Amino acid sequence: MNNQHRKNIKRLVRITLKRDYPGFRRLKKKDKKQILSRVTEYIVDNYDQAYPCRQRRFRTDTLPYQTSAGAVQYAKGSGTAV
Repeated sequence: MNNQHRKNIKRLVRITLKRDYPGFRRLKKKDKKQILSRVTEYIVDNYDQAYPCRQRRFRTDTLPYQTSAGAVQYAKGSGTAV
């Protein structure tokens, strides 16, 4: 994976966190680590290196996350490309 793909994945993680977890900065460090690892793993698994970095071919409408109460919910995404 070249440097441009790493930058693109990093950008996708930031966009996803801003959109799906608006209060991310206010969470505890442990919760942030869990969310960040889940989001990063999901993005890396679904990232397509065959396309140029400027084309956004990624969906986050089915990204599961766990609330502080322990219930699993699904991220609110439009189902379209980021």
